[in-house]
Amino acid sequence: MKFFAAIAITNSHMGDLYVHFNGMATGGAIGDAIFFFCSGFTLFLGQERRFDNWYKRRIRRIYPTVIMWAIITAFLIDEHYSVRDSILYGGGWFVSCIMVYYILIYFTRKIFKNRLWMAFVLYLIVTIGYYYYSDSHLLNNFYGDGTFRLVFFFLIMLLGAIFSLHRQSFKLKLPGLWFILLFAGFYGILFIKNKFSEDISAIMNLFTIPCLAGMCISLYYFCESSLVGMMDSRIGLVVRFIGGLCLQIYVVQHAIITTSLNFLFPLNLIIVFLAIVFTAYLLQCFSRFFLQTFDNQNYNWKEIMRLV
Repeated sequence: MKFFAAIAITNSHMGDLYVHFNGMATGGAIGDAIFFFCSGFTLFLGQERRFDNWYKRRIRRIYPTVIMWAIITAFLIDEHYSVRDSILYGGGWFVSCIMVYYILIYFTRKIFKNRLWMAFVLYLIVTIGYYYYSDSHLLNNFYGDGTFRLVFFFLIMLLGAIFSLHRQSFKLKLPGLWFILLFAGFYGILFIKNKFSEDISAIMNLFTIPCLAGMCISLYYFCESSLVGMMDSRIGLVVRFIGGLCLQIYVVQHAIITTSLNFLFPLNLIIVFLAIVFTAYLLQCFSRFFLQTFDNQNYNWKEIMRLV
């Protein structure tokens, strides 16, 4: 699922690379939703720990990448990539957002335990309330640069946590078909909503939320039923490799995306994406090196250079 998230998020930032077809640079909201769903899902697979030790593991997983990218950009990238911004925001809004979400979901688990559906309903009410109170309903695209996305995506993270705890209790037939239908519904709503009045458009915006949630669920079942068997094949190894670099790909992509190859369109899209993946892999290696530098063991270069 993180492979699909990495593709969608990167594609949404490639508008200038599509030359005369920049409308094809889309999918960012879908990719973000998939990543947050996966984060909630995997967090609830582990054991409960004391908060400080639990949060330390989250910091250890994310911030070596962020710190190493801050160091690299300080020396090699244009000056607008400041060390301060790289550490605080991971090159964007995503890292700081998920670090706050980790705190929220830890205490949500403590308070609601086996009643996460109750937490989901309560937070859904909070989300809709914020949507109208903050005037986010007036935005043409509330998945864009507005603050609503900082509130909304926690709902998807909670959904992933619920499916982690109850994944054996649910089944979905034809998940691929459901994903296609929900995908079409999501973009259909975005396409036609502006043809209506402001109030109706605001309500239609809300219907994109269950579409996104449904896409995450149907993609989960599709991957579980159709893709698990291929994970040890060569194609599967590529999928696992790119999916494992999802965070690194997000962090590096803005610095790597360039219009200098637009004369090769559409090959420029592939070349730039491969450059992003390669840079993300190097960043992962540097991050592992950084971590091993501060423990008491000898460097394990095989682990540092590990692909999957």
